[in-house]
Amino acid sequence: GGGRRREGGGGGVPLDVQTLALKALTALLSERSRHSNVLLTASAASHHGILPSMIRKAKGLLSERSGDYKEHLKFGEALLAFTWMFAGSTQGSTALSNAGIMQMLLPLVAERDVRLSKLLTLAVKTLEVLMNYSQDMHTCFRDLDGVNTLVLRAY
Repeated sequence: GGGRRREGGGGGVPLDVQTLALKALTALLSERSRHSNVLLTASAASHHGILPSMIRKAKGLLSERSGDYKEHLKFGEALLAFTWMFAGSTQGSTALSNAGIMQMLLPLVAERDVRLSKLLTLAVKTLEVLMNYSQDMHTCFRDLDGVNTLVLRAY
């Protein structure tokens, strides 16, 4: 691609293309019958644990605050929209828990940067749904001092 910025972890795929692919997968998930297929593919060992690596990548990009930060935000928003679609099922919340989603969500919820308002909204919505479907998420939330994070955020 002419002049497209590439970010690590995407096999040389430009970040904007990765973002568009996540948006397309999210659209597929609007049809509930496709959840299992997309979820299994995203978390399968044959894809080298793509879900955990995408979460780690988004966390790194969002904490970096340099380069094309707008593209980093778009990727983070697309990833959270994608994960939010999975969060509403036991199988999905388990896969997200195993992928380390809580370690990405809580630092975002604590964030005060106004540029992150859409990302923050998606993070809180995802957190809310995950807490409804997974006892593991409750435990992780407690262990990471999530209650204090939310109280400080509400204040």
